Amino acid sequence: MSATAGMEARAHEGGGAPADRGAPRRRGRARALALAALLVVASARLVTAQCPDGTPPPCGPRAATPGPNSVAVLALRSVTPDTALAYLSEGLASEITTSLSAVARLEVRSPGVVRSVQRSADADPRAVGRRLNVRYVVEGDYQRGGDRIRIAVRLVTVATGTQRWGNAWTRSTTDLLSVQEEIAREVASNIAGQLLPAERAALRSGTSNPGAWDRFLRGDYALRQRDLAEALTRYGDAVALDPSFVRAHARIAYVYGLLLDRDQEMNGLPAESLLARGMRAADQALAMDARSSDAWMARAMLAEARDPLTLAGSREGFARAVALDPRNEEAWHQYGSALAYLGQDSAAFAAWKRALELDPGRPQTLGEVARLHFFHRHVPETVAICRDSVVAAYTSGECPLALLATGDTASALAAVDAMDRTHGHLHPDLRVRIAGGAIDPSGPWARQRLQDPQHSCSQIAHDRGPLWLSLGQPDSAVAVLERCDPRGPKVWFFLRSPVWDPVRATPRFQRLWNQTRPPEAEVR
Repeated sequence: MSATAGMEARAHEGGGAPADRGAPRRRGRARALALAALLVVASARLVTAQCPDGTPPPCGPRAATPGPNSVAVLALRSVTPDTALAYLSEGLASEITTSLSAVARLEVRSPGVVRSVQRSADADPRAVGRRLNVRYVVEGDYQRGGDRIRIAVRLVTVATGTQRWGNAWTRSTTDLLSVQEEIAREVASNIAGQLLPAERAALRSGTSNPGAWDRFLRGDYALRQRDLAEALTRYGDAVALDPSFVRAHARIAYVYGLLLDRDQEMNGLPAESLLARGMRAADQALAMDARSSDAWMARAMLAEARDPLTLAGSREGFARAVALDPRNEEAWHQYGSALAYLGQDSAAFAAWKRALELDPGRPQTLGEVARLHFFHRHVPETVAICRDSVVAAYTSGECPLALLATGDTASALAAVDAMDRTHGHLHPDLRVRIAGGAIDPSGPWARQRLQDPQHSCSQIAHDRGPLWLSLGQPDSAVAVLERCDPRGPKVWFFLRSPVWDPVRATPRFQRLWNQTRPPEAEVR
C-alpha cells in the first residue's frame, strides 16, 4: 500500500472533513482558528488536555468584560492613495504597540492579532475594539502634502465611542520619531494615569535618530512583504545612521537567520558568510542590551545553522527570548519549530498555541501545526487547518497530500495553486501525483530539481528524496540522503513524513533514522 493510500484509509476511519469549496474564506479561517485554539486538546495523544486559555479543566466561560487598561492600536489610514508612505500605516501602529507593551500596567493586543481582526471586521474602530475585547482603541489617519505629512490620532473608548484624547501633527516625512513617542506617552498616561520615570523611559523607541527610525520602519515593511534583501538593506541603513540602535542590529541578525533557515542566497555569499554576519549582528545587539528578546531569538535561529548536528544553543536561546518578552509571537513560533526538530512535540504544540493566542490566524504557525499533525498521521486535524488556502501555502506539500488522502482532489489542487502563488514556483510533481499520473524524470523540471546542488540536507529530506520516491526509485531517494552531510535533527524531522513510509522499514533508512534522531525525541 502506498503512503497516500494508507493515509486515505486512516482518513476514512477518522472521518475526514468533507469538501467545502463553496464556503466563504472567512468561515474556513474561523474553523482553522478554532482548531488552533484547541490544538492541545485535539492532540491529546501528545499533550495533557487543558482549556483553550491554557488553564487546566474544568473550562469556564471566557471573560466578556475587557480589562480596564486594555488597548489595541489600529493601523493608520491614508486619506489619499500614497504608496510611497504605505510603510507608515502598519509601521507606526506596530511601533506604538511596542512602546505601550513596555508599560506593565497596560494590557496591549499584539500587532498580529490587531491586523487579523482589522482586515476582517467592520471598518468602525469600535467594532474592531469589541472583537479584540479591549476598552480602548487608538485609531488615526495621515495625509502627505509635498515633503510634509499630517498625522491625526485619537484614543477612543470602545463602549461609548467617546474620544478620550486626540491630537494632530504636521511634520517632515522623515521626522516622525518624536510624534510616535508622544502618541505612546499620551495614550499610556490617559489610560494608566501618571507614568513612573521608568515607564516613561521604556516608551522610547530605541534610537534618537529620526532617519534611523524611518529606515527601521521601512525594513519592517519589506520584511512583511517577504523581501529579505530590501529589509537587510534598510536595517543596515538604520545601523549606519545610529550604530547603537539595538533593535536594528537584532533585525539584521534575524534576517540572516531567515535566509539560512530557508536555504536562500544573498549576493552570492556562502552560508558560512551569512552565518558569520548574522552572529556578529546578534552579538552586537546583546552586547548593548542583554535583555533584547529579538536578539536572543535571532541568535537561537543562527545556532541551528551553526550546529546542524545537535542544534546546540537553539532551544536555550528561544527559551530566553520568550522569557524576556512573553508577547513575542515570532519567538514562540520559532521556538515551537526548534522543539519539533528535537522531537519534543508536546512542547512544540504548546509553543505554537501561545503564538496563535498572540496572533490568531498566523498562517506560518498554523502551517507548522498542520505539518506536525500530518507527520503524526492525524489526517482530519491536518485537513481541518488546510481548508484555509493562505495556511496551505506555507506547508510545502503536506496540505495537498493530506487533502488528497481524503479523496478531495479539487482542494488538493487548490492548495498547490496557493503554494505556487505565494512562493513563485511551480509544483508539477504534486499536480501529477494528485492527478494519479507518473512524473517524467527526463523532463526539465525534474532534472533541475534532482540535480540542484544547493539544497541543504533538510531540504533534500523534505523535497528531493520524496521526488525520487515519486519516480519509483527508492534506492536513489535513500542514496541522496546517505551522500548528504551534515545530517541532524532537521533531517530526522522531515524523515517522519508519511511520504517516506515506502522505505521506512528498510535497513538503510533505519540507519539514517537512528543517526539523525535526537536523543531526547518523544518519537522512537
